[in-house]
Amino acid sequence: MAKKATLKELAQLAGVSAQTVSRVVNQSADAAADTRDRVQQFINQLDYQTNPMVRSLITPQSRTLCVVATSLEYHDPFRVQVKAVKQHYENSSP
Repeated sequence: MAKKATLKELAQLAGVSAQTVSRVVNQSADAAADTRDRVQQFINQLDYQTNPMVRSLITPQSRTLCVVATSLEYHDPFRVQVKAVKQHYENSSP
């Protein structure tokens, strides 16, 4: 599995600070349009994805869904129910 790009690596490649990359990733209006475009090119090129675990440490939302099952057996109907709950949650999230 290939190593995922970090925010700092993106910043070095784009020739900007890590804070600028963070502003682009978080869609802040504080980055100039040409800088935003350059950073976005590297984000797309490297398929950069934010780390949800790190994000949950910084923001009040973890975007984590917990499902508690009363049975330790893994049955097909249960899997279908969990999938439906997950899909509902994803469709209703901002």
